[in-house]
Amino acid sequence: MNPLKLWVTFAVAYLALAVTGKLVYPEYFGRVEVGALLYAILFMGCVLYGFLRGRSLPSTMYLFLSILLLVPLGLNYLISGALVMVTVYVIFRTGLERKAALIAVVVSIALVSVVALFKGFPIFKPELRYTWVSVPYLIAGDVLAIVLSIQPSPVFLVIGLVIATLGASRTVALAVFAAYLFRLSFEGKLRWEQLKDNRSTTIIILLLIVGVFFARYAVTISENPHWKLGFLGTQLYRLGSTYSVYEKLFEMGMPLGRHVLLFTPDPTGYVGKLFGKDVGYTYTIFGQPAYDFGILGLGEGILLGMALKEASSSKVFGTFSFVVATLMLEIGIEAPFLAAILYSSYLGRRGLG
Repeated sequence: MNPLKLWVTFAVAYLALAVTGKLVYPEYFGRVEVGALLYAILFMGCVLYGFLRGRSLPSTMYLFLSILLLVPLGLNYLISGALVMVTVYVIFRTGLERKAALIAVVVSIALVSVVALFKGFPIFKPELRYTWVSVPYLIAGDVLAIVLSIQPSPVFLVIGLVIATLGASRTVALAVFAAYLFRLSFEGKLRWEQLKDNRSTTIIILLLIVGVFFARYAVTISENPHWKLGFLGTQLYRLGSTYSVYEKLFEMGMPLGRHVLLFTPDPTGYVGKLFGKDVGYTYTIFGQPAYDFGILGLGEGILLGMALKEASSSKVFGTFSFVVATLMLEIGIEAPFLAAILYSSYLGRRGLG
């Protein structure tokens, strides 16, 4: 299975499950809005069109757009983004990516170990998920996803999934798992025969992933003793909830958008406030284009598809870009995410990775 087909599989499965969540729990979410569903389908079609038919832009245009996206977020984002871009460019230009990856794994394990030693694990202390203690787990998971984009080792994947379990983080689990799958796909190794040949490794990985979701479900139960939904019902509820947020954003953004989410440093917090909450709300990959640009947001899908295609010139940056695009299915498009994909397109076109 090639990377594009793998991403489409994730996207279609996500949309289908999200809509199913709404249909299963109409008492919570109401009916499925046809207009929003059509927009979501069209957006995915635009991504495909951009990947398969879109014209190539000059590589410097992707660099320019990646920097431009960070400007409205403030000086801190611009400076930190520039430092990351320069560091990544130097590492790959000098061929030090594998050494850097190994160092990053060691540092990530050490970071999580030190935090756990003094503060404990979020899986056993759910209240830690809402403090700074959860941040090192997320950082370590993100680092492992990047490392897997460079070197798809089952050992690194297992380390990432263990960190995800201890941190009770589904996002980290999905990131490292997606990175492993997409890198195998780029190498032409994501085939049923090879999975069967490595049956033991495959089973262990799948059990760990399911374990992460059960760990997060256990945290939900401990935080809400009166929670009545079972494990599968909880997963559908979460998907339906996020999709319902998107439907609201779609309604508010049509026809020409409100031009906010892509230009604010805390889009999930902004969306949460729209619903009268002080917590962040995720809004799916369709929410930001619909709310910011309305019907014109479909053009953003074309740009995303073009960027994914250009990034795919490199196995490393193609893998990384598809991982980010996969995470955006649930979280939503944020400026740093889109900037990362566009910068990956620039590096891919430059022949790095």
